[in-house]
Amino acid sequence: MIREKYTRRVKETSINIVQSKIESIREKDITKTGFRVYKDGKIGVAGALGKYDEEAMFKKAEEALNLNIPYENEPSCNRNQSMVLGANIPKGKELINEIESLLEELRKNDDFIFSNKINVIEEEVTLENNNELNLKYNTRYMSCAIIVKEKTSKKTMDLFIPYEGRNFNKVEFINFANNLLNAYRIKVQVPKKSKLPVVYLNTDMSILKVFLKDLNGRKFGSGASVFSEFIDQKKFSSDFTLYQTSHPDDDSNCKFFDQEGVVNSNYRYPLIENGVIKSPFTDKTVSKLYDLPLTGAANCEFDGVPGLKGVPNLIVKSGEKTAKELLNGEMGIFIFIAAGGDFTSEGGFGTPVQLAFLFDGEKFVGRLPELQVSSHVYNMFGEDFRGVSCNIGIPGMNSKYMIMDMDVKKL
Repeated sequence: MIREKYTRRVKETSINIVQSKIESIREKDITKTGFRVYKDGKIGVAGALGKYDEEAMFKKAEEALNLNIPYENEPSCNRNQSMVLGANIPKGKELINEIESLLEELRKNDDFIFSNKINVIEEEVTLENNNELNLKYNTRYMSCAIIVKEKTSKKTMDLFIPYEGRNFNKVEFINFANNLLNAYRIKVQVPKKSKLPVVYLNTDMSILKVFLKDLNGRKFGSGASVFSEFIDQKKFSSDFTLYQTSHPDDDSNCKFFDQEGVVNSNYRYPLIENGVIKSPFTDKTVSKLYDLPLTGAANCEFDGVPGLKGVPNLIVKSGEKTAKELLNGEMGIFIFIAAGGDFTSEGGFGTPVQLAFLFDGEKFVGRLPELQVSSHVYNMFGEDFRGVSCNIGIPGMNSKYMIMDMDVKKL
């Protein structure tokens, strides 16, 4: 019988901002532990919050084998690996002073009000079993989306200033925020062309949701995906490579192993490579069921059964050109807030855009009126795909600019 333990400890400092000032500071430290036992093609699970008696918890997991939950995969084994990701984010009083200083700079934009939370998170995750598996991941990062409201506005939110990363630079953040706020103040018109270069970040799931849906291994393997018939076929631009990623350079909080202990080479798995559909994302069960590659996409709650649940981290591979070079002298339409859009079952895409900026490849130029953008999955990531920049989109974060030509019209 294989015994396995999954532990996730999260220490969080949450700084609450109200009316552009720090209102309160809250700290928490929570440990969740899952216990799994594997025997005769079945799995039993149990879970504990905080302190626990390990033998008692494994006994509960053994008793859960009577529920006859099938798990006919071999548990991961014979791997000892750890990853500790450093961060330059201050702690304690120094952190509070840094945020106070940040807010002082933001308040110079006195026609806006700033609010929401800034969270600093330290996370440690381990997965170990009695079959020589010992995986450990530790990270520390800052995450926020500072809500911005224009004082004269009737809305509850006009825009936000995002950040998530391990390497926070206050000067770069303020410069980015000031460019964003200055551009918001300047109203500009849509360039007079029906088809324009549209700019997303290469981690934006709103534009990648078709792949989250139709590269799901269960849907793909059953033949229900729009991509099911095109394995190993070139359907997209040669410049388009889509990774399932657990690489620390791609995401500030992305552990290098999945819930079944699978670790990919270079922490990435190409689902689409140079335009060729290579594989859907899979866990061990779906990989075996449909004879598909194993991509390590298993997920579950700490006390659950690992499976193809939730969504993996996806990222589009960056290229060698800057955003300015990809725009090639044109102005781009940077999509900042777009809610209500989706892909059709045939691959058509459309979304209203509540907030967009005119973008010259280096900075925001002005605020555009509300828009509608549309295209088709095989066009936007195919013949109309300009590429992903080599330069970072938001200072301190890992996302790059992804540019494609799309139909754009004013609402």
